[in-house]
Amino acid sequence: MDDVAWRARTRFRAFDGKTRLVERSGPTEKRAVERLESAIEQLQKSRARLTVDFKFRDVAGVWLEKVAQRRAETTRDNYEQTLKRIVLDRIGDLRLREISVPVLEEFFEKLEADGYSAGYRRSLSASSALDRETPHRLPSLRMATRLPERWLGLG
Repeated sequence: MDDVAWRARTRFRAFDGKTRLVERSGPTEKRAVERLESAIEQLQKSRARLTVDFKFRDVAGVWLEKVAQRRAETTRDNYEQTLKRIVLDRIGDLRLREISVPVLEEFFEKLEADGYSAGYRRSLSASSALDRETPHRLPSLRMATRLPERWLGLG
């Protein structure tokens, strides 16, 4: 019996932004779908250490590790203290897929309500720093760096 009785196909958007057709076959429909799902899982794992299922605090930890490799210890300590004191308490437990422009709008509005100056809010643009570190892994944060200027006290 031929091992290619069924074909399962889907489109997969790769980390370069291009959508590609992925196809797997099998002797049964179920086996073809299982092979396709396995192939997609492997494609996702092959390039991504971080996924949208990670919590923001986990991503911040990875980012701090990178900062520690390139910056002075005091700079890293300052970033870590700011993250712990202000950012992680508010959005640290959100998963990356949950961080959207409305969520960040609320975050910056709460900072303003809590009395943080516009300059301080601009300096807290951790999403910008994270975006430079892992741009292909954090699409929602990359989008969030384009927050309206009024949220950062610029407008």
